[in-house]
Amino acid sequence: MITEWQRQLRRRHLGSSDMPIIMGLSPYSKTPSDIYWSKVAETPDDTTEAMTTGNWLEGPLLDWAAGELGVRIDTDPADLFTVAHEGDGKDLLAANHDALIVGRREGIEAKFRNSEGASAFGDEYTDQVPYDILVQVQHQMYCGNLDKVYVSLGTPSYYKVDRKLYIVPRDEEIIEQIVKFGVNWWQRHVEAQIPPNGETVPPLYVLKAIERKAGAQIKLSNDAKSWADKRIALKAQIKALGKDVDKFSAKLIHALSGAEIGLLPDGRKVTYHQYESNRFNSKQFKIDHPDMAPEYTTKSSHRTLYIKKK
Repeated sequence: MITEWQRQLRRRHLGSSDMPIIMGLSPYSKTPSDIYWSKVAETPDDTTEAMTTGNWLEGPLLDWAAGELGVRIDTDPADLFTVAHEGDGKDLLAANHDALIVGRREGIEAKFRNSEGASAFGDEYTDQVPYDILVQVQHQMYCGNLDKVYVSLGTPSYYKVDRKLYIVPRDEEIIEQIVKFGVNWWQRHVEAQIPPNGETVPPLYVLKAIERKAGAQIKLSNDAKSWADKRIALKAQIKALGKDVDKFSAKLIHALSGAEIGLLPDGRKVTYHQYESNRFNSKQFKIDHPDMAPEYTTKSSHRTLYIKKK
């Protein structure tokens, strides 16, 4: 979880992790519109399981790289946030470094990738890294006034993590293109308040994060009435499709004739395995330990959209 201070800094700057996304180079699901809304609206933290795993392994990957290079590293958060102080990206482009090498104008970026993601890297000790990482570290070098960034790559391999080191030198031509693109994108979209996809209605995850006045009521337009009607019709279609899915699921399970695995003529498999899991019986816990239950209860809240009849 990022701090409120870090969140506000991110809103005011275009970060090194933002740049590959707005340039359309990121292999992940985030889009330029996601970056736009993160700058102009309050958005929730979006920590995924993959991000959590990467955060766990960041320290060991940095320590390993430092050992390979025979250097000391600075991982103090106060030192790792840098803002460009010259050029066209001055005061706009910023970077959160994973580590800076003490006594050198160099940094280390830790990356954890599965085997498929790792296949995009080239030979070790070269600058053959994927385009999204290349853009990210060049952006870091511009903001932190660095000459070089080492990329420490970790990849799962059976019961261990394979580690490789890559060396990316500063490239002024690439940096010039990054700065130009980033500044123009910020002016065209964030400053002008125009979303990249042209859709002025914020995504649902942004709208859900907005605080609302309890019990407040307003009159809605005829457009809103048509949206409500379309939503109801779509939900009815989804319900009908769900019944069709259940029908064909039943046909497939019946076709298995008691087996767990079925082979289709085109080589695909149909599986119907038994999975077991242990679940915490919170209801029984409250009955057996009524005094202890409040200590283990976390309050949460959410909003649900309903369209009620007159």
